[in-house]
Amino acid sequence: MSELAGPIFNGLINLGKHTLKEIKDSREGVQTFESIQQYPKRYREEYTTVSSLFRFRQETISLKKTYTQVQLLQYPGDSFFRDIKSLREDVDGEQTLGGLKFKKAQKLPGIEVARKHPCLAVLGGPGSGKSTFLKKLGLEELDKKNQEGHLLPVFIELKDFGHEPIDLEEYIARRLSEFGVLQVEKIIEEMLRCGSFLILLDGLDEVSQEHRAEIVKHIKEFSNKNRKNRFVLSCRIADFNESFKDFKRIVIADFDDVRIEDFINNWFQNNIEIAKKLWHELQYPQHSAVKELARTPLILTFLCLAYESSKVIPPNRSQLYSKALDIILDEWDAEKNIEKPRVLADLNSAREQLMLTQIAYDGFEKGNLFFSKQSIINDIEEFISAIAGIPKNLDAEAVLQAIVKQQGILTSPSINFYSFSHSTFQEYLAAKYAYNKPQILENSVENHLNESRWREFFILVSGLLDSSDEFILRIAKQLNVYGRTRIVESLIKQARTLSISSNARRRYTQFQIRLVYFILISSLSLSRALIISTARTRDEALKFNFTGEDRSELQLTMTSLSSFVEDKTSAIIDDHQRVDKLKEILTFTIDTAWTLSDARSCEDVIPKSMQLAQQLNDMHFFSDRQYGMIFSGLKELESHQPLTSTIEVKQGFVRSVQELWFQILEMPIAIINNESKDISKLCEYLNMHLLLFECKYSAIYVSNKGWSDIEKQFFCM
Repeated sequence: MSELAGPIFNGLINLGKHTLKEIKDSREGVQTFESIQQYPKRYREEYTTVSSLFRFRQETISLKKTYTQVQLLQYPGDSFFRDIKSLREDVDGEQTLGGLKFKKAQKLPGIEVARKHPCLAVLGGPGSGKSTFLKKLGLEELDKKNQEGHLLPVFIELKDFGHEPIDLEEYIARRLSEFGVLQVEKIIEEMLRCGSFLILLDGLDEVSQEHRAEIVKHIKEFSNKNRKNRFVLSCRIADFNESFKDFKRIVIADFDDVRIEDFINNWFQNNIEIAKKLWHELQYPQHSAVKELARTPLILTFLCLAYESSKVIPPNRSQLYSKALDIILDEWDAEKNIEKPRVLADLNSAREQLMLTQIAYDGFEKGNLFFSKQSIINDIEEFISAIAGIPKNLDAEAVLQAIVKQQGILTSPSINFYSFSHSTFQEYLAAKYAYNKPQILENSVENHLNESRWREFFILVSGLLDSSDEFILRIAKQLNVYGRTRIVESLIKQARTLSISSNARRRYTQFQIRLVYFILISSLSLSRALIISTARTRDEALKFNFTGEDRSELQLTMTSLSSFVEDKTSAIIDDHQRVDKLKEILTFTIDTAWTLSDARSCEDVIPKSMQLAQQLNDMHFFSDRQYGMIFSGLKELESHQPLTSTIEVKQGFVRSVQELWFQILEMPIAIINNESKDISKLCEYLNMHLLLFECKYSAIYVSNKGWSDIEKQFFCM
């Protein structure tokens, strides 16, 4: 029996004796089993190489040879975060992600984790390797051959359902038929019932908002109905706000140094000297920012592409994408014995790139990941007719097909529909179209600054500008518009009051002081909201509008805040003498806030709070009076600390410690205890500040005067 005949045959047995005999004894039955034997070969042909993005290379890039082991981290939405120094056992016996810095949490091998959970949500940032990981899972399943529990992998790109109704059973049947399996209609229902499939659902984030709810509902119903099968779903972490309660959520970890080096060695396996040279140069201090970006697989791929061509390391993310795009569009000219398609030669690469930026921006601005064949041909024809020097008889459809077949920048996921081969390419090209058009940038900042799908666009724009002063200042001013909510205004006012009376004024700038105080009181506010959202009964949760999505938003905001402080504080604090101390206090502040968000960390809240108070006092952010008050208050609470009690009692104790902090900092607890919509506004405000900081981090140039003007806008009304 072939490596896949087993699961199919087991499903057939359950069809009933008559049906089984009918299929087994018939000529069609023999042909069915013969067709099944071809499935692994057809599946590997489809998914065993790296994406079409790299078709321009003469050699095929094997996923098996270049794949670098993925490490996974438990997603914070599954449970509370724990103290970074004390990882604890979760109820299912697995290690949870302790603390808030993903890089220092325990990392688990991806394939091994995926095999343990019947329903898994794989989350990560843009280009983090989600799709590649799902493809690798399918190939690994094939390699199990006749081992027990062997399933039939089916890879499904969810963006295919952006223009047609979703029916996963019909889609799976169609894919089996396309891969040569016969009589699928007679076996598909029973195969699903018996649990014979590994169903890989790729790219929930690439589904348009218009169809998202329908597709989410269908996935939930389908996975619940066919729960004997295994399901793996992938999505960008920022777009995963759906309550898939049956799906174990995990995050793809950034590449560490070992995996960056492994990836480079795999990529340049035919020229190990170039691999060594690139890895060596990444260790230089001047390339530290690029190395940090290269922890994302897609950007590391672009880095290898750029280095392979020019032996030079580009300095930022936008320049990496630019260099990769130049290579893809121009590489044909350098390849010996390969003639560039005539239609692309007539268009030329500079014009082609300009045309693609227009197509990308028009689609991105409207939220379209897909373009009908006719609409994209119309766009190409319009471009050709508007530009002098292009032959007017140039066939737009031939241009489209050449881009798809020869370059892979555009791909055709289904008949008569096209998309960019990676959403990051569309974001970059959209940013390139807009970055030198002030009116578009002004409208984008004014209308889309708080939308998660525009985040990468703004970061890329900042990296394309010769000077980002005006762009970042515009974002900073828009932040003050979004800050006009009750809770944000109250916290800004209190941070300002604390900064005016602080002894830290003699040692730190006004911006540095406001930054510390606002992060302190806002992270404590988030911890309060987290403890409230989990402590309330169902009726209370409904009364205050708290949901699982609210908790997820709170946790993601805290995590993003922590990650930026850990990795990029120096990008916003241009003060080498003080940046390390400020980074230390900000990191410990958020770490303490995480501890105060979890009743299960009850025994840690007093020691952590005392340490934070001591650090604030040592750095003169606390007066001796404030320090004395919180120290005596913590000592009093410590005498009543529950060592063994119910979770409700522990929650009450943690809230008491929170309230002591609020009292000392004179924070508006009544507002923080209010409806979740107020806290959601605080999350939005913090995330937009983090976006601005990322724009500063990715910028080629921000002047000292420009940044000084921008600093004056932070945490102000």
